Amino acid sequence: MVTADGLRVREGMPGTPEHEDVIYTLNAGDLVLIGTNPSGSGSMFGYVSPEESPDGRGWYSIHVGGNGPMSWIDGGVSGWIGEGDGGLEYLEVVPPACSADADLERVLYRLGRVPDADEIRTAWDRLSCFGDRELTLEGVWEHLCYEGSMTPFRFEPSHIAVPFDCLGLIVDDIDEDGYSRRAGALPLRVTDELMANAPERGDLVTLRGHFDDPLATTCTASAPDGSDGYPDPEFLVLYCREQFVVEEITVVGRRDLAPPWWEQPFDQ
Repeated sequence: MVTADGLRVREGMPGTPEHEDVIYTLNAGDLVLIGTNPSGSGSMFGYVSPEESPDGRGWYSIHVGGNGPMSWIDGGVSGWIGEGDGGLEYLEVVPPACSADADLERVLYRLGRVPDADEIRTAWDRLSCFGDRELTLEGVWEHLCYEGSMTPFRFEPSHIAVPFDCLGLIVDDIDEDGYSRRAGALPLRVTDELMANAPERGDLVTLRGHFDDPLATTCTASAPDGSDGYPDPEFLVLYCREQFVVEEITVVGRRDLAPPWWEQPFDQ
C-alpha cells in the first residue's frame, strides 16, 4: 500500500531514457503489486538496489490497476517507483486476508477481476495463510505452457525453483465447450517420481501437498558460464517457498477440455 501522496511512476527502469517519463501518479492508500518473477533483471525481477541504480536510489517495478496483477489492456499501469532514503518509506506491506477454508477456490487468487478485500491476492498471501499445513485440493489437471522452461539459469532443486508455471490445477467448472468458467490456476510443482505416472490433461484429481517446502530454503540459481547477477538468492528462496509442492496425486474422474491455446487456430 502506498503511504504518500504524489508518488510518481516512471515508465522505464533506472538508467534508461524511458526512466525520465512520468506515466502515472500514486497517492496514499493505492495498492500496487511489486514484481514477482526471480528469473531475470529489471522489470522481470522487480527491484534495482541503490548500489545498482545510476542515481543511488532503490527502485521497485510495480503494477497498479486493471482487473489482474499484470493487466494492461483494461487500465492497468506498469512502471517504476523510487524507494525512500532508508527503504520502503513510500510503501507498506498489506497484511494477507486469511481464512480457515482451504479448498481450491479459496487458495486461488482470481485473475480477470479486482479481488475483494478478504480474498487471496498474491502468492505471498497463499504462503502466509496456508504455509503451515498440508492441504488436500480437488480440481482439473491442466497444462499452462507450450514448450516448458526456457531460462539462462540452472535452478536447484529444479522442480521447485524454475520460475515457470507449466502445470496447474483449475476449478472443476467446465462449460459445454470445454472451457473453464473460472479464471486462474494454481501452479503445481511435481517431482520426477510423481511425473513418471502423471495424470493426463483434463483428469479430475485430488492432490495432497503443501506450500513452504523444506527444500525451498536450499533453492539456488547459477548461470552456465558462472557469472554473477540475478536472481537474487533471498528473493529466489521466498519465491520457492510460495510454490505448491505435490505429495500425492489421485485421479478421481475426467473432464473434456477445449484444446490448449497453442493448438487453437489463430485469427489474424
